[in-house]
Order: sequence, then C-alpha cells, then structure tokens
Amino acid sequence: MTDRLLVGVVGHSNAGKSSTWEDLFGATVKTSHYGNERRLYLSKNQKDWVNVFPINGSPGERGKDVKEILNPKSLINFENPRIVLCSMEYPNDAVGATIQYFIEHKYELFIHWLNPGYKDPEEYDDLSGFIPYILKQHNSLLGIRDGKTDRTSRVNEIRNFIRGWASARGLINTDKPICV
Repeated sequence: MTDRLLVGVVGHSNAGKSSTWEDLFGATVKTSHYGNERRLYLSKNQKDWVNVFPINGSPGERGKDVKEILNPKSLINFENPRIVLCSMEYPNDAVGATIQYFIEHKYELFIHWLNPGYKDPEEYDDLSGFIPYILKQHNSLLGIRDGKTDRTSRVNEIRNFIRGWASARGLINTDKPICV
C-alpha cells in the first residue's frame, strides 16, 4: 500500500484543469505553499475532510519545477505531502519532470486526462506516449475524460477516490460539534 497519492488532471491550456479543482473545493483554488495544506471536504455536510496540497496552474505553464513548489527552501529533511492535487500540462508535465517527480517519490497515481479539453477543437492523439507511460507505473489509474462536458461526474469520481484511498489509511478527519 502506498503512503502518498497524486491526483492529477492533465490537458492542454484551458482544458478545464482549474475548473475541476474549483468544483472539487467549491471555491477558487490557489496553489499551496510549503507547510500549508488545505482541507478538502469529502461530504456535503463539511464534517469529513483530508489535508491536500493543491497545485493549480501546471508547473510547466508557470515555468516552475514541481520541486520548487513543494519544497521551495530545499530543506534536507523535507516531507512530501500525503495527497497532492496537481494540474499538469499535456504533454510537457505529463511525461516530463512533473510526473517523474511523483513517480520517483512513490506516489500512487490517479490521473484524469481531459481529452478533448474544454477549449480543444477536437480529441487528439497521444503522440508523446503518455498513456503507456502512466499505465506501466505501479499503482496507477488513468481515465480519459471529456473536458467539454459537465464536470460533476468527474469531480465526484475524484472526491470518491480520495475518500476511499484516505479512509484505508486513516487520514480522514471529522469536525465534531462544539458543545457549550
């Protein structure tokens, strides 16, 4: 059983990566900073939650290495976040340094490839070898989702996967009502 999870949304620029995170959180999502994870609520009553580290705006599109985002101070005893939500540009981040970082650090991969993306004129072929590359990794799941359709089902799929993964590892927190 892996200790870390990458939930990645892959696509061209304006494919719908950021809107996926916005629907998942119910708000605009900014990239976290070292040591500053966010709560992701797993139910409508907002009692059950997990800590996640969102990276909104793919590292490739921002001209940054994912290591700079996760560990900007180059700390030696740096501990990677347990759950990372990461936008990844196709094909650069998807088959480049971003995905390689998570593979080298033994993250389980749960990837949605938005193909076609919201602004893509049509579906496109995987000329970079992204699909076989991901599927050859241990503990990887890859789904191709249409970025032009309603996001609700793919957002629910992501939330449910995170819930199951986190539950199996005892990572779900529950807010308890305060009695006065």
